Parts: sequence; structure tokens; C-alpha cells
Amino acid sequence: MLQIRALIEPWAAKENKLSAPVRSAWLAYEKADGEQRMEQDIAFHEAILASTANPLLPQLNRYVSDSIKAIDDARPDEAFFRRVQKEHRQICEAIEEGDHDLAYALVLAHIEHDSEFLKEAKHAIL
Repeated sequence: MLQIRALIEPWAAKENKLSAPVRSAWLAYEKADGEQRMEQDIAFHEAILASTANPLLPQLNRYVSDSIKAIDDARPDEAFFRRVQKEHRQICEAIEEGDHDLAYALVLAHIEHDSEFLKEAKHAIL
């Protein structure tokens, strides 16, 4: 599922011209705690995808995110959430500054970090 995100979301970040919804979603993540953080994380990524002309992309992200949550027993810790917080801020800033190549690279790296986390969590569970 993360491979699907890796194909779509970096492109959406690169093409993003609407920084206000991304900033709003990032700030909501900043204020969230506990279970709210996971929902705000999904909302952040949906805000990136919502800037495209394709209204199905945010829905696809919700499906991908729900699928990952449903198949994985990973339990993120505070270090995980701090990393996500930092990466969301960097993505938001790149979009706001119009640095579309950097936004692309940051989203791709963020998805790769999530993939590594999920792989490590899966090995720890087994």
C-alpha cells in the first residue's frame, strides 16, 4: 500500500499550489495527541492530495491508510510521532515556498521512513 502512496503523493506535493490546507492540516497534527495523531496524519496527506484536480486521490489515500492500519499491529512511540511532526513541517514549508522538487523529495523520503518503520515493527511482532 505504501508503494501506491509513493507513486502518487510525491507527485501531488510537487504539483501542489494550495499551501493553506496543508498548513492547516500540519497545525492540526501539531496540536493532536494519542489516537488523534493518526487521524491528523491521514488528514495531512489528504490535504496534499486534495490540491490536485483529481477528487479521487484523497479517497485513495484514506483507503491506503486504513488498509495499512488494518493489517499492521505497529505501535508508534513518541520518537515516531516527533519524526512525523518534523517531516510534515518540512513538507509544508517546501510547498509554501514553492520548492516543488524539494516537496517531492521530502514526501518520498517520508513514505520511505514509514515503510521502514512498518517493516521493523512487523519483524518485532513476529
